[in-house]
Amino acid sequence: MMILTTFLELDHFYFHFAIATCLFIIIMFLILKIVDCFNRMHVIKYVMNKLKNDEQKCLKNECYVPVGIRDDIEKLTINVAP
Repeated sequence: MMILTTFLELDHFYFHFAIATCLFIIIMFLILKIVDCFNRMHVIKYVMNKLKNDEQKCLKNECYVPVGIRDDIEKLTINVAP
């Protein structure tokens, strides 16, 4: 009778051990997915900020006209009015 009780207790222990192991694996999988999601969001934010900064630099460069260029452009224009 004692041997049967020991086997039942071991089955009960292994049953709980299997459930705990499955829960542990599921929780670790979810944690890894959350970390991966945050990593992707960080990369997307970095790329968007880099693109915005590059666009602002490009706009600043387009609006910037050095001082001597306007005089050269005026020298190259042809006055066609009589």
